[in-house]
Amino acid sequence: MSGKGDLKKALEREGVFLDGEALDRLERFSVLLEEWNGVHNLTGAKNREEIERNIVDSLVPTGFVERPASLLDVGTGAGFPGLILAVAWPGTETVLCEPLKKRAAFLRLTALELGLGRVAVERRRVEELRHEPFALISSRAVSDTGLLLDLTRHLADEKTHWLLYKGSRLEEELAGLAGIGEVRIHERPPRRYLLLSRSRSPGRSEGKRAMISEAFEGQSKGETMAQRSDLDLEHFREVLMEERERLLKEIESVSSDTQALDRAAEGAEDLGDVAELDAQNAIDQRLLEDLKGQLEEVEAALKRIEEGNYGICEKTGRPIPVERLEAYPAARTVVDAE
Repeated sequence: MSGKGDLKKALEREGVFLDGEALDRLERFSVLLEEWNGVHNLTGAKNREEIERNIVDSLVPTGFVERPASLLDVGTGAGFPGLILAVAWPGTETVLCEPLKKRAAFLRLTALELGLGRVAVERRRVEELRHEPFALISSRAVSDTGLLLDLTRHLADEKTHWLLYKGSRLEEELAGLAGIGEVRIHERPPRRYLLLSRSRSPGRSEGKRAMISEAFEGQSKGETMAQRSDLDLEHFREVLMEERERLLKEIESVSSDTQALDRAAEGAEDLGDVAELDAQNAIDQRLLEDLKGQLEEVEAALKRIEEGNYGICEKTGRPIPVERLEAYPAARTVVDAE
């Protein structure tokens, strides 16, 4: 994947169809990120193929999430997923919350270059942001779902939904959460997209909660299973290996960033500069922990494949753990969660 035509095909395989203007913007974004990344080390996605893989990952939810009137993306980093969602949803009022100076500068310049007039960049922590409630709050950067809900509580109301880009440990993470309503999990191994809303009645989460788990098909109308047979277990293993390599590179990149920030803080004389460098370092340390957690999940999935603990869902052709296989032939099931 290394160009507008290849990106278009990759997106359409996932059921994402964009017009020519959006594709041109994504092409320009890829060029800008590749240029900036070579100098400022914004992300572990170091080449066009890795950038476009992140674009696809960011846009998959547009196939099952209605375009919101307003969007807040928490910890946008180099643009994933918030800026990419703004390209697909140009009519949505979008706020990208990114506390790191160099990343926020890149986001502002890129939004201007792409002509995304409804995008605003806030260089601050999300808990410091003041804004009317958003229709949708997204994040790929915050690994702890409960923490994210707490940090964005003042930016949400009863109509707000959260779109979170997660890994494999969702059920145990969700089990301890209170005050959430409907939960939808869309499968695209190793990625699991979590769409949730706030409970409308106090104490609802203390009893049984309906968890709707959908095997995401990403099919256009009339597409046959034969056309979707490319993602068998061997290909799934290859995808996981690529993801493992990407995560290792990003971990190395962020680790290098934190070491550079440590050195800069030691040499800084102004207390204000030291405080900002320390704050940036704390953010990168949280990102590093999240990346290491993702790497653990990918390596666990690879181990499961080697042990024969993955199967193919007949309905969707997607690999899923064997313990969930029986629930998926209907592609949609309701599971009671205590």
